Amino acid sequence: MLFSSLRPEDQLLICIARVDLDESTARAIRELSSRDPFDWEYVSATAASHGVAALLAHHLQSINCEGVPHSILSRLQIDNQRNSELCFWLAGELAKIAAAMQEAGIPCIPFKGPTLAITAYGDLGLRQFTDLDLFIHAHDIARVKELLAKHGFTPVRNLSSSREAALLRFDNACAFGNEQEVLVDVHWRFSPVYSSLPLETDDLWQRLEKVNIGKQSLFTLSAEDLLIVLCCHGFTHEWERLVWVCDVATLVGRRENLDWDYLFLKAKRLGVLRIVLLGLVLGRGLGAFFPPHVLARLEEDVTANRCAEELMTQFLTAQKNHVSLFQWLTRQLQVRERVRDKFSSLFRIALTPRDYDWMFASVPASLSLLYYLIRPIRMARSASLRVLNMSSAKD
Repeated sequence: MLFSSLRPEDQLLICIARVDLDESTARAIRELSSRDPFDWEYVSATAASHGVAALLAHHLQSINCEGVPHSILSRLQIDNQRNSELCFWLAGELAKIAAAMQEAGIPCIPFKGPTLAITAYGDLGLRQFTDLDLFIHAHDIARVKELLAKHGFTPVRNLSSSREAALLRFDNACAFGNEQEVLVDVHWRFSPVYSSLPLETDDLWQRLEKVNIGKQSLFTLSAEDLLIVLCCHGFTHEWERLVWVCDVATLVGRRENLDWDYLFLKAKRLGVLRIVLLGLVLGRGLGAFFPPHVLARLEEDVTANRCAEELMTQFLTAQKNHVSLFQWLTRQLQVRERVRDKFSSLFRIALTPRDYDWMFASVPASLSLLYYLIRPIRMARSASLRVLNMSSAKD
């Protein structure tokens, strides 16, 4: 993909959003950073919001970019040092929590955060994160909640029993925090029910890979399963952060022994093959290299390439183009390759209760199916209020 249409500052951000730089990319960074005028305030602020500030500081220093103002470089280095300290501290907290889970006999899979930083980036300080993510079996949530409470963690949201039941039924994670402001997201699904992405398969528990955090060994998702999860996560959030694309590109670049046959077969079985291909095409735009047979598969999917072009030319613009509900829904359906998944997605998007539906009204856990009625009622009420407001404005 070509990015020559982007402003120079955005081109620089694309160039630094990777761990390893080839000579041509390093040369491009030096050339772009020497331009005058160059909006370094925009670059540093956007890098932070897109989660790649650590990579920006690392590369500007490592390839000796002379055009960077000393004040900007000094500030980036200070922020990067703080980020590294935070990441190492959080990694230690994850090790403690995982050890407690293991001692209690509760299976859990740390993913994203520290394990992703080590697995894909090879350095805790190069991948920014501010919370910890654990995947568990849904039937263990009560035990996990009790264990975390013993270690000073309480749910971020104080929910009634009926609303907590709705959270477990329709959502995918619950956040816990402690007095040290450590945030732990406990997942029993990788995405909410309305996204229609059932990725929670038994085989991922059988394919876990060991990762070392300090002196402790943890088990995280295999690279192939992690790629599927990362691609689906990025897709559900419209790939609105550059770091999510960087995760995919970096993981592909660092794992030469990826089992592509397993990856594609599982993605096809789950009905998310095009979503994965979309993520890989985006990763290719950040310099990820693929074996010839994988590259051929990426190039032959016209829809995935078209969606990737749209996303990568829009998400770094200062004023994002407003995407209508119709445009968003069209993209959601385009990337589902199976007809049954298109219908399932449409049904779940329209009818599956969301956070604001079960917070709108509380029903007993035994009657949670009533939320499927509350959602259209609430949506109709909201639509009516919009019409009334529009009428009042005209008057």
